[in-house]
This record gives sequence, structure tokens and C-alpha cells, in this order.
Amino acid sequence: MDIPETDNIHFQYAFKTGYRLALEGKKTASMPSAIRRDLEMRNYFQQGWEQAQQDVSQGLLNNAQVCWKCRFI
Repeated sequence: MDIPETDNIHFQYAFKTGYRLALEGKKTASMPSAIRRDLEMRNYFQQGWEQAQQDVSQGLLNNAQVCWKCRFI
């Protein structure tokens, strides 16, 4: 997870919440109301959600390859 550079803890919270909810398989409509009201926090939430989707898609591709340690066992 690459957290965007910001000193505002509320923006970091929004990003992490979006990331976590995306990993749980929830839609963007399930964002908390505190984030929904603030446009900047909503943008960070969306960034976190999109990054989690990318990480999952890349992770599935990486899991398809057999690790070199498993081949020897």
C-alpha cells in the first residue's frame, strides 16, 4: 500500500478506509458518512479503493506463478 504524501491524518484515514473496504469486497457506496461529506476526503477514499483493486489484480497474477521454494518441496 502506497499512502499518498500528506500530513493530514484525516486524509490518511480516508485512504486507508477505502483500501480496507475494497479488500473486504465492499462497494464505494459503503463509505462512511464523514468521508462522504468532505470532497477531499472522498478523493483520498477513492484513491485507496482503486489502489486496493490494482493490488488485488496484480496479486492474483503473482499468485498464479509457482514460487521457487514450492517447486523444490
